[in-house]
Amino acid sequence: MRVIVPHTRLDERTVALLDAHAAGWVGVPLDPAQPAAYQRHLAAEWAVPGDLMVVEHDIGIHAGVVPGFEDCPEPWCGHAYPIGEQLLMCLGCTRFRDSLKQAVPDLFTRIDALPFDGSPAQDWRRMDVRLAGVLMGLGHAPHVHEPPVEHYHIYLQESA
Repeated sequence: MRVIVPHTRLDERTVALLDAHAAGWVGVPLDPAQPAAYQRHLAAEWAVPGDLMVVEHDIGIHAGVVPGFEDCPEPWCGHAYPIGEQLLMCLGCTRFRDSLKQAVPDLFTRIDALPFDGSPAQDWRRMDVRLAGVLMGLGHAPHVHEPPVEHYHIYLQESA
């Protein structure tokens, strides 16, 4: 299983946990001035044979993540993490089996064909929602693993 870590700024806690639990992970520096860089890289990875694990730059995995993904027969799975007040499974810690990549080889072409949803095509800010929407629309459902992973993103609170 190939473990990629797309990032503009890579959190040192993410690195330490990847080093401890996901030997051989590959950092993928992305240009922050290119909002489509994340999708372009995911599309390229989608074409590479084999299982793919994505860990985003601000996610802290734990010892059970990689073995759990390796043992899981489901084609699409991940760990949830806190996003604001919610606990959601998005792209932050996800694994895609090669069988899913082969079943939907045109995933990113389908994503590009989606109607305008308020964000530019291929924009990283909607990549998780667009990818999930296309896969679920084709009858694929994500399998959520427990326990959740850490999320080091700081959300600014709006003042009342």
